Amino acid sequence: MAEPVATGKSSTAAQQKQTSYRVRLVDSTGNEVAYAEGQGATSLDTSLVPNGMYYLTATGERGSFSETIVIEH
Repeated sequence: MAEPVATGKSSTAAQQKQTSYRVRLVDSTGNEVAYAEGQGATSLDTSLVPNGMYYLTATGERGSFSETIVIEH
């Protein structure tokens, strides 16, 4: 008797488990300087953001995370 063939359903199930989120980068005056939205890993383009201290906030279905970061080019 032949063995069952994998159908790829496991990769589809893994994709469905990813949570959506929003990432914001805000300067000290409260102006949003960068923004990203998505699922899974992503990057935030800071190439046009001036050097300085910023507040990074990630918000998703499971809660939020905030961190102060320094950008130096």
